[in-house]
Amino acid sequence: MESQIPETKGEVWSQEDIPLVEEDQVREDLNKDVILAAGEVPEVWRKANVMPIFKKGKKLDPGNYRLVSLTTIPGKVTE
Repeated sequence: MESQIPETKGEVWSQEDIPLVEEDQVREDLNKDVILAAGEVPEVWRKANVMPIFKKGKKLDPGNYRLVSLTTIPGKVTE
């Protein structure tokens, strides 16, 4: 599989600019957390900001919006 280098605002990143994080490293770091080891997730990780995103049609019609939950990265990882 060929790796893709992300572009931002016309700048191309080199392979050296992209941090490499292995799945095992993330798993090991998460397991070090006493809270996760006990099977508990901090309440703040479970909270989400819910944002209405406009789809199409009249903006005054609530049915023309969909709700998107914005959660924390650690919350997503523990899901």
